[in-house]
Amino acid sequence: MVAGMKYLVTHLSGNYVVNEVINTPDSQLIQLAAQRTALEPHLLQTMDVGQAAWRELWAAHIAAGGDYWPPKINREILGSRLLKALVAGGDEPSGLIAPLARDLAGIAFNHTDRVKLWGVLRADSCAALLPLVADDLIRTCNAGQIVSSPEPQLAQEVLKRTRSTGFSLKIFVVLLSSNVLLDEQDLIRCISSSTRTDWQPDIAATVGKAVSGRKWEKATKKIYDRFMSESMPELLLALSDCQALLSRWQRVRLAFKTGNTSLAPSLEESLVNRVAELGADIAPYELDDIWERAGGKRKDLNTGSTPASRWQAASNLAKSGKLNGGLLAIVNELENTHPHNPDLKELAHIISAEHHHR
Repeated sequence: MVAGMKYLVTHLSGNYVVNEVINTPDSQLIQLAAQRTALEPHLLQTMDVGQAAWRELWAAHIAAGGDYWPPKINREILGSRLLKALVAGGDEPSGLIAPLARDLAGIAFNHTDRVKLWGVLRADSCAALLPLVADDLIRTCNAGQIVSSPEPQLAQEVLKRTRSTGFSLKIFVVLLSSNVLLDEQDLIRCISSSTRTDWQPDIAATVGKAVSGRKWEKATKKIYDRFMSESMPELLLALSDCQALLSRWQRVRLAFKTGNTSLAPSLEESLVNRVAELGADIAPYELDDIWERAGGKRKDLNTGSTPASRWQAASNLAKSGKLNGGLLAIVNELENTHPHNPDLKELAHIISAEHHHR
């Protein structure tokens, strides 16, 4: 029986054999016919992938070593019809989608019912197609084109691939709109590798709101550090949304860098605290001498408490008028004894600027 069928498939007209297979599909006959189409791939040119028998024959044809696509066929049209048939509920034969995945990726990426596609494909087909569609999304997004929020399966694959190949801010923002679980380190990597052109206003605003909502202090500091150390004014929009996560002194520095002192909460108090902090850190046991050289009287200083408490009290006294030069006088004396300390230089500059601003 099998030998007879094989003889007929080999010797009858190829078109006749294919028509018989499609009209009266039989798995054994399909396998034999596929050996014929593998040698004569033009027999598949009239393929209607809306029919299950054609899809079976195509898969068997590929398994028999035939070319993946019929000759002179429009792959985009045929591929679109194939995916449409599967989404509509058509049976997916084993071994068809995976070999075609590279050519189907762009079609799947633009498919109007892509969400449903992942639910109807076989597991091995998804495993072959999903990473390629994720790559298409990544390329499209990084090229600056608008990409809608990806469905969970695709979003998860994009996240997986970008974590191994490198995040971009554009990808991060797209994934924010999906339900995929992003972590703070993902964003920190994005910030570290970003350039000025990456921080478009809409992206900066979205990142700032996300950081603020998630209370990501490390990411806030990364944005802050890049803004303060590099010429990246575009980061200010992101910082304005998450500045509450900065320390008080960081907000003072930000205010003076931008010229917007409204960003600094309780400016005078912040300056007093900064003087006390640096004094206790740099010169914990030198307060009496420094105070005297700054024009103060030792009897005004507290005794018997910790260096931090003494410096805090002395800074408050300096601000209240116990030193003619105020806080700047004590900072200048600290600088005289520690001339290479950059924090003191910055503090002196900010206090001077604040005095001139009044």
